[in-house]
Amino acid sequence: RGITRLRALGVVGQSSDIIGISPKIHTFEPSFKDIDFAIAESQVISFDYRNPSTGEIQTRTLQPWLMRQIAGAWLVLGFDEDRGEARNFMLRRIVSKVEPATSGREIRTFERPEDSIIEAAVKDLDDHAKKQVATIRVSRGSEAWFRYELDLQTNNSGDLLQLNYHDLYVLAEQLREYADQIEVVEPKELATLVELGFRKVADLHG
Repeated sequence: RGITRLRALGVVGQSSDIIGISPKIHTFEPSFKDIDFAIAESQVISFDYRNPSTGEIQTRTLQPWLMRQIAGAWLVLGFDEDRGEARNFMLRRIVSKVEPATSGREIRTFERPEDSIIEAAVKDLDDHAKKQVATIRVSRGSEAWFRYELDLQTNNSGDLLQLNYHDLYVLAEQLREYADQIEVVEPKELATLVELGFRKVADLHG
């Protein structure tokens, strides 16, 4: 899309060799390449997706618009045909191979919406994240302390950290990396998820 805009401005010609500026993105997500291809070709895709709160697996059909990396996690944003609205899907929760959706023997394609529509959808999701705030207490001098040092609010009541988040389950996974170096003050749902994760690890190694 960036090259298309440059060509529209006359900066890059139609026959210009752009291989030298082609981005290279490395990821361990197995569905990344298939989704990236579907975005480039405007192909509708289908995949099995695990609900983070219930564990239920459902088949979803998506018109993929773009991929984003948020807090170290890759997400695909697009139009969810099953829900009839723009939705985010986390690549790590896709539990099947991403397949092109078909109509008969034909691979289904879609008309990509205008950039303004996609940008509005991104803004809505980001505005939602701004309203979701977690408060964490961080142990001084710990690995977590140095990880979040610039964001800490140090005062007489303790060393507190406020984080905005898109996904409570992803935040819980990240915080569990620091074990006893952090304490979740709020929300209580986050504290419960962190604790459940620790118990699961203990049960597996008990």
